[in-house]
Amino acid sequence: MEKNGFHNQKMSFFPCGNLAYGKFSKSQRNRGVIKKQTITKTTTMTAYTLPHFGNLPLANLEEYYDVELEFNGNRIQVDLNFENKTVDSSTMEKIKKILENLDQFDKLNHAYMLDDYNDEDGDTVKFYLQHHLEEVGEYELSNLINLNDSTIEPEQQLLTQLKLVRVGLYPDGDDNFAIFDYSIGEEITNYLVVINTDENGELDYMSMES
Repeated sequence: MEKNGFHNQKMSFFPCGNLAYGKFSKSQRNRGVIKKQTITKTTTMTAYTLPHFGNLPLANLEEYYDVELEFNGNRIQVDLNFENKTVDSSTMEKIKKILENLDQFDKLNHAYMLDDYNDEDGDTVKFYLQHHLEEVGEYELSNLINLNDSTIEPEQQLLTQLKLVRVGLYPDGDDNFAIFDYSIGEEITNYLVVINTDENGELDYMSMES
């Protein structure tokens, strides 16, 4: 039967998810509860906290950051060198790993230097030691090694005096991730044994530089 031009029929509503527009389940009516969509907000990290350096921005970076810190009884310099203005958190994680494990990287580097010294084809560490035994005065050497000790060669004594003086990190550079500088004493010489590695401490090459 038509009434006012419309068919007299029940209007049905289509469900949307767990709810139906226009009608609710009996339990929902009894509780007066209507489920609401949860809106999740995602936050983007804008800074990263590094040991010794504190909070650094992931965007709008400076080209250069440096700190001095105590390491095995000596003062060393640690510097960060960025070519780009931005860096991702995974790269910061690699930097953090090195900063938190300097002692392990140092031990690894000393093993590299010992291997180079004992290698017949090695031309970095042995040359460095021989050069300074010839060029440095006896008085200065006597502060580093015992020249009267006939049981250990002066070269081998001086080898143990190579100390870490600088760590340079180049996380977005084209060359090596990390550079470690070693010296028998910056007050004695400008020459360094320089060790270039990747972020995991794998040796790329070693050289004598000033």
